[in-house]
Amino acid sequence: MDRIFEKKHSKKDVCPLSKVWNEKSDARAFNGNVRQITNAREIIEIKKYMKPGEINVFSVNKLDPEDINILAANTIREVFHANLGESRR
Repeated sequence: MDRIFEKKHSKKDVCPLSKVWNEKSDARAFNGNVRQITNAREIIEIKKYMKPGEINVFSVNKLDPEDINILAANTIREVFHANLGESRR
């Protein structure tokens, strides 16, 4: 089965970013933080975490699926309420 997949799909078909990050030397570090979310009702102030050149990761692995849905809905609401402008890029 794997051979059939390999013949029909090349690596670049499966991962469109393979052209961007195709060498280990292309890997680089980013400034930023990883935050563990333990309370699904926590309000994430999106503007607080948006800094040029930084990445912020919110880990939700300790939440139940129902709580992840609540967090996602609240976060999406916060993004729209933040009234963000257009990106400069």
